Formats: sequence, structure tokens, C-alpha cells
Amino acid sequence: AASCGGWGRGCRAGRVLLHAVLGDMADLTVVTKCGMLRTAMGGRVGWRPDGRRKTILAHASKSRDALGRAPDVLLLHAPDRQTTFSTSVRALGTAKKEGLTRRIGLSNVRLDQLQEAMALEDIAMVEVALSPFDDTAARNGVVEHCLAHGIPVLAHSPLGGPKRWKRLGQNEDLRFIAEQR
Repeated sequence: AASCGGWGRGCRAGRVLLHAVLGDMADLTVVTKCGMLRTAMGGRVGWRPDGRRKTILAHASKSRDALGRAPDVLLLHAPDRQTTFSTSVRALGTAKKEGLTRRIGLSNVRLDQLQEAMALEDIAMVEVALSPFDDTAARNGVVEHCLAHGIPVLAHSPLGGPKRWKRLGQNEDLRFIAEQR
């Protein structure tokens, strides 16, 4: 899977790189996200969820245009506390109906949110934090529910992410497994 993580130069650069290295993108499963806005607060730049319909559809359209085709899966990056979850899920469904994506999915959701979304739309993929340092999605039933319903699970930060990857070599169990492999 390839991810188009931004709506500007980075996404176009990613598309150019994919074409140059891999050739025809038709052979790839392209997964991109929507529903996050860059914000500046107190001199710091950060991200915040924006699950409004207009934001989701704008991001979906920009991803499709930047990729030169609809992504295979469009994920809602994270639930937005300021927007009802059903509104965001329905917006994903609209993006699919309008040809802005082939399928839809969710990222960073709880089990109750996943179940709510599945009652509204066909969910094709769920992305969760899953690593030796974060097994919350496995413990809270999200992974089990996905497996029971044939929904692929995509693990983000499987090596712990930028803040935790250095700890991999310090973990005795992981070091033992690595040495054996």
C-alpha cells in the first residue's frame, strides 16, 4: 500500500516517485487519508481532526486529482469530536458514490465507532496503532471485530513510530526474535 499523506507538493512528489520507481500505479493498492487539518496554535504547528462533510470531500477530491485516479481506499484519519461520527462516515460514503475513492475505511477508531460505521457504510479497511508498544486495538476488540467481518487491518507505527522505534533493540523479547530470524 502506498499512502498519499498530504494535499500539496508532497502528494504530487509521491505520485512522481511511484511512477518513476514502480511504473504503472494500477498494480498498487493506494490508501490515503482525509479529515485532518494543519493548525497553528501558540507558535506551534499541529494537526487536528476535521470530520466535516466539506473537508472530507475536498480532501478526497484533492487526493484523486493528485494521484491521477481515485485511491483504492480513503480512510478517515481520526474521529472528530466537533462533528458527529455518522456525518463523517456518510461523507466517506458520498466520496465513494461520487467516484473520489473506490472504497472507504477508518483509522484510529474504537469498537463502538467501527460498529456504528459498519451500520452506515461498507467499511473496506481499518487502520490502528499496533506495535509491541501499543496493543490497545487488539485488547479493545477492534482487531477481533475486523477479522470476524473480513475487514483488513492496517497497522500504523508497527515499529513504535518515530518516538519509540529506538526502544526495539532494548526489548529482550524482540531482540531474541530478531536474532533467531
